[in-house]
Amino acid sequence: MSDQQEWLTPEHLLDVAQGFMKAQVALAAAELGVWSELAGDSLGLADLSRRCGLHDRTARDFLDTLTALGLLRRDEDGRYANTPETAFFLDRAKPTYLGDILLEWHRHLYADWGHFTSALRSGEHRDMFASYDASRAAEFARSMDATTAMTTGMLAFSFDWPSVKTFADVGGGSGALAAGLAETYPHLRGVCFDLPELAGTFAAGARPDQVEFVAGDFFADPLPSADVLLMGRVLHDWDVPRRRALIAGAFAALPPGGTLLVWDSMIGDDRRGPLTSLLMSLTTALVTQGGEYTAAELGEWLAEAGFGDVHVQSGLGPVTLVSARKPER
Repeated sequence: MSDQQEWLTPEHLLDVAQGFMKAQVALAAAELGVWSELAGDSLGLADLSRRCGLHDRTARDFLDTLTALGLLRRDEDGRYANTPETAFFLDRAKPTYLGDILLEWHRHLYADWGHFTSALRSGEHRDMFASYDASRAAEFARSMDATTAMTTGMLAFSFDWPSVKTFADVGGGSGALAAGLAETYPHLRGVCFDLPELAGTFAAGARPDQVEFVAGDFFADPLPSADVLLMGRVLHDWDVPRRRALIAGAFAALPPGGTLLVWDSMIGDDRRGPLTSLLMSLTTALVTQGGEYTAAELGEWLAEAGFGDVHVQSGLGPVTLVSARKPER
């Protein structure tokens, strides 16, 4: 046996294969509200189990597994508490709460991964928009809003907003991102453009003096005209012909010199990562016609539509931001 063979271990392989177990522990904790119950306090096993409705047969192992995953802390007296990250991102009472995206994955995406092998062979997908009534639209909008604060901060300081007056967020859901931009730049006037089913989710605090909701179907209706059009986490839901159609529609709606801003969890041009983007691409393919794409591919579609001055900004958290301008003439 060679030295290399002698020192090979299956630990990494088994760790990857056990990923579904870790995910279910974390997602169940989100469903049970474990981190919210620990907001600003520490609790013993019995008290935390009672608050979360845990059966005593598995409660200790469950909470200790969360601790081993770095998602809880346990002191010498056996009391459990949040970590700095879970306290900041997973307490329902805080505006930084990201738990709704975990609940979306738990309730609507986890089961799709159970059919992954079949999907690889057939190429088929579940159409997540087929049951898109007002109730489901509101639930999905909440999950998207979970990351809006991060996206708004990224977007607010990655573009020259003082130089423009109007914008339209295409597929803007509840309007939370549009409201965030308007709050940061009070001179802006914006439109949140989305399906009529989303009108009921339009954020009550969405600065009505600056942002309005416009109902429409971006494949059937003209896009709103504005100095800047936003397409965040939109293109990845559709196949390439429809992506091209959306980009062409944006080109038609923009005035000369207008800008299109696109962001998604784009795959690197060398397709070696990021791992999060590759996994998100597979997830998206399970429930839509689409998947993630590279900035180079997007650049080709933008050029085909007539856009120029394309700039790619990566390293902005989980997304890549691409800007493109419609020529002055």
